[in-house]
Amino acid sequence: FPYTTLFRSLATREQIIELVGAAARESLRFDIRSDIDSSKPIVIGYHGGCPDGCGAAYMMETALRRCHPGAAIECNAIGHGTQSFASCIKPGAIVFSLDICPTIGDLDALKTASSIVIVDHHASEAETLKRLMEAVPAIVNLSDLSGTECGASLVAKMVQEVVPFDPKVITMLHKMDVFAHTLPEDMKTEYDFFRSFMIQNGERSVTIDLVAQMFSNTEESLRLGRELFDAILARTDDLATSAECVIDDYNLRMLIVEQPSECGPIDLPRYQQKIDELKNDTPTLFLTRTHAPLSTGMYNLGLRRAGAGVDISKVAAALKRMLPFISGGGHPYAGGAQSRTLATREQIIEIGRASCRERV
Repeated sequence: FPYTTLFRSLATREQIIELVGAAARESLRFDIRSDIDSSKPIVIGYHGGCPDGCGAAYMMETALRRCHPGAAIECNAIGHGTQSFASCIKPGAIVFSLDICPTIGDLDALKTASSIVIVDHHASEAETLKRLMEAVPAIVNLSDLSGTECGASLVAKMVQEVVPFDPKVITMLHKMDVFAHTLPEDMKTEYDFFRSFMIQNGERSVTIDLVAQMFSNTEESLRLGRELFDAILARTDDLATSAECVIDDYNLRMLIVEQPSECGPIDLPRYQQKIDELKNDTPTLFLTRTHAPLSTGMYNLGLRRAGAGVDISKVAAALKRMLPFISGGGHPYAGGAQSRTLATREQIIEIGRASCRERV
């Protein structure tokens, strides 16, 4: 990594984010029309179950098939884990990592690929990106960790000269993933129905097929979303109001919600709205203990905040180094940590307090 010589002491997190993003933006430009050897297998690994990840994968696959109709292309939903990509990378393959960053545990598999293109936007992955680029200099890093992009918006820009996609759908995918993203006023009503359509199978069970339907038949998809909307909101409100305060100190308040397996889907923007009603002068961490496993078989602990007193991306980064969690990530306002077994309430309270020290 060319910037490591700048530092004689430990680089700050902010320096890493700035420099990793700068390296991508300054020196790398990737053209899927000319920089792909279509005789090699192409593997698209994307953040599985996430609307942003599914949107990024759909657009990339569509554009690649337009440019390289004879290429062997496969999409693999990737979950957070210690070896996210190891099971799907083929020797000599061209690998795209969209809306998710490979892990250090994937290094041996990554080194067998002919080329690797990473397109991510999660600031919590800055240190991992830096280490991957040091270990595999051939990585093409097109990530933007500034907070202004998402996976879908980055891919849309990459492929816009091959296949232009509906900017309205891209904007709403962006908003679903990045809560702080500004939505145009004239999209706000449609966005309610857009979310309901996308999460109809569960808020973490979005598929490429659902994204494809939204792009190809937007009006019909929004009509179906309108029919689902009211029931999803009622379920969301009931879940949010069931929160129990388990820590109430002068410098930290922590609440836990138990989400039973049958309680879904819920609307995450509405959920955040209800959580924000709890904010006060004390930094507040809001945890959702989801009983149903993800499609990967792992269990997710939802991380959110009431107000701005806690940086969730830092909490998630800390949690993934604490057992039973093996991975974690997110944004300053929302994220998650994953474990192979459902963490107990006692474990969550203990490590939640520890992860927040010096991070509020």
